[in-house]
Amino acid sequence: MDQMIVIRAQLAGDICIALGITAKSDSPVLALCQKLIDAGHDPSAPLEAYRGDMLAVRVKSIGQGAQLKVDVAPTGRPFFKRNKSKVIAPPIRPNLEAAETAPCRKRESWGTLESVLCLQSLVDD
Repeated sequence: MDQMIVIRAQLAGDICIALGITAKSDSPVLALCQKLIDAGHDPSAPLEAYRGDMLAVRVKSIGQGAQLKVDVAPTGRPFFKRNKSKVIAPPIRPNLEAAETAPCRKRESWGTLESVLCLQSLVDD
């Protein structure tokens, strides 16, 4: 079984750097996740951000990190919130033949369990 390589980032103040990419933001780790995806890195790759030698933040996948933003509650306490404008899908290989012959290509079935099972059957073939 292949093990996913963890992306190691350095965090300093409002800047986070990994793989030659720099993000400067109020939430630099989340901004870096988005920049890494924009640069073509696998959205399922995990990321660990360090302050010096101390692990500060672990992100399960940069795809999930890119979908989050930091918000502040009325009490002043920060929390993570899903940023609905940045939904990241895993990369898929286009397959025109499967798309043309798939029994689940009806638009009204998209997003249903039936369409998910149909797509899974195409992958398994």
